[in-house]
Amino acid sequence: MLRDYHADIPPINTDLTATGAVTAYCLWRSTDRAGVPDEPPPLWTQLTVVPFAISVLHVLRVLDAGGGAAPEELALRDRWLHVFGAVWLLFFLIGIYA
Repeated sequence: MLRDYHADIPPINTDLTATGAVTAYCLWRSTDRAGVPDEPPPLWTQLTVVPFAISVLHVLRVLDAGGGAAPEELALRDRWLHVFGAVWLLFFLIGIYA
């Protein structure tokens, strides 16, 4: 069964999944706030798209370099992911409380 798959399929699947995740997040962040018609979401919560997309690209780069065999290690020990997560959280909290 596995012999029917080409060796390039896993990277293509990873790229498609990452593209779908970033697209879905962008669409979700650009929708109107629930219960408030015709009012766009705050700019700061829309800006959370930037660190999210950069973190996805960073993970793809790590995977392309041969890393990521243990995803939990990547999530716990990669300082760049921690920085992107902190920026995302900062933008999100500013967007909620500003």
